[in-house]
Amino acid sequence: MREIGLSNHAAAKAFVSDEERLGEEVAQAIAELTEKDFHQRWDKAKQLSRRFSEWGDRAVPVLVYHLKDQSINNASDTEIQWLLVRILSQFDHPEGVEAIAHLLTTTPHEEIRTAASKALTTIGSSTVTVLTALLAVGTPEEQRLLATRTLAHIRRGATIAPLLSIVTDANPQIREIATEALGSFHDPRVTPVLLAALSDQPSICIESIRALSRRRDLLTQVSLVSALKTCLYRSEPSVAKEAATALGRLGGEGAA
Repeated sequence: MREIGLSNHAAAKAFVSDEERLGEEVAQAIAELTEKDFHQRWDKAKQLSRRFSEWGDRAVPVLVYHLKDQSINNASDTEIQWLLVRILSQFDHPEGVEAIAHLLTTTPHEEIRTAASKALTTIGSSTVTVLTALLAVGTPEEQRLLATRTLAHIRRGATIAPLLSIVTDANPQIREIATEALGSFHDPRVTPVLLAALSDQPSICIESIRALSRRRDLLTQVSLVSALKTCLYRSEPSVAKEAATALGRLGGEGAA
């Protein structure tokens, strides 16, 4: 029994040692990255990527920690953030997905948004699964907004269903983001949602009008012109103006 106890203790000690070594290795590698030019950084990042793949998902929390640290303390060094996002994209892990999603919706840098969006697409269908779970009522509102914004950025067919699930959400900001994103899809499930949104708050109505104004294909399928004309009589000038512009864009006698 004593031998078993000693064996378990040794295994636990080795595991802790491995975790500590991993943390130290990542910290040292990032410190080295800050001292190199971009090409040297990229070569080092590729070496790191291969190394971390050997560690498996255990590397994710450490990488996420450093990504967040870079975002807060070194916001101007976008190259390091870009490289960390690329490395994280090789892991299909919820914590990594959430960290990249947060960066995507908070960074002011276009190149980082592009890298984060590509990373989430690279990770695959689990990205949508993780983000969909965050939409659940009861999840902190900040996380629900983050998930909604990220799904809106991805613009893939797999995001339609989760976005449809929140078009009647109690939070108008979530409804607006979902409506705008759904407007980019020519999917029959989206049309009734856009038509219903014409009766929603001004900002949501406007997103729906803009989306429907690009859908001349719907003119022979639904009473699109009539629906848009009702918006001309809304009390909000911004809505009426947007509706007039949409009707002009659609053209035709019925839109006159």
